[in-house]
Amino acid sequence: MFYPALRELLFLLPPEDVHHFSMNSLKAACNISFTKKIIKQSFQYNHSSLQKKVFGLQFKNPVGLGAGFDKNALYLRELEALGLALLKLER
Repeated sequence: MFYPALRELLFLLPPEDVHHFSMNSLKAACNISFTKKIIKQSFQYNHSSLQKKVFGLQFKNPVGLGAGFDKNALYLRELEALGLALLKLER
């Protein structure tokens, strides 16, 4: 019920503004340890069948981000909370 209304509102705004609003909201939520823990528990799913090794890099899952999504690296902690910025380098 809440999601469709929010989606309609966000689709009325310019994409860049929505991106900044969403990421800054996520950043604010991750600054509170309790909400960051909830976000991690809600959005991270680790299973060995999802792991991928590509070009010698080990990924926990096949989900990635589009190039330039966080081009200035402003939201690394927040993306990590979502499980999207986890990369293991093998040596």
